[in-house]
Amino acid sequence: LRRALVEGRIAMPITGEWRPLWAHVRLLAAEDPARGWGFVDPAASDGAIRFEGHSLFARRWRNYFRLMVVAG
Repeated sequence: LRRALVEGRIAMPITGEWRPLWAHVRLLAAEDPARGWGFVDPAASDGAIRFEGHSLFARRWRNYFRLMVVAG
């Protein structure tokens, strides 16, 4: 993930939970040591970046086998 950010590549990890079942493909935009990984929120009209803590993100990403789409 960090490498994709540093190289200016588009990274979209697939994260989610099994119970209840859901998954999202999210556009990675930033990382902050205190707040975690930042993702573009397509539901936000202001284009805000929403952060998810490192440990929560790691668990949700592991749930979907650390799948990620990378472009660029």
